[in-house]
Formats: sequence, structure tokens, C-alpha cells
Amino acid sequence: MTSGSIVLAQNSVNAAEKRRDHTTFVRDRAHSCASGDVILVPEGLEALVK
Repeated sequence: MTSGSIVLAQNSVNAAEKRRDHTTFVRDRAHSCASGDVILVPEGLEALVK
């Protein structure tokens, strides 16, 4: 991904256990500059900015 890219991933809350590897990777500062849950829907939405 190029700098400034934005990725949104659904089900960050209700599928947190299944997505643990993904979440750990994208929240590592070596891979992104910001990442976190945005609760716009009950299932959760992970927002990542490179």
C-alpha cells in the first residue's frame, strides 16, 4: 500500500477472535500509521491509514 492509503474492514468486533492475526498485523506501527475500531455498525469497522 502506498502512503496515505485507507483500508476499512468489517466485523472487527463480532469476528475479533477470527481476525486476531489481521488486527495484530495492521495495528503494528511498522505496517500502518493508525488503526482502530470505529463503531458505526454493531459488527464494528476497522479503519487503517498507511
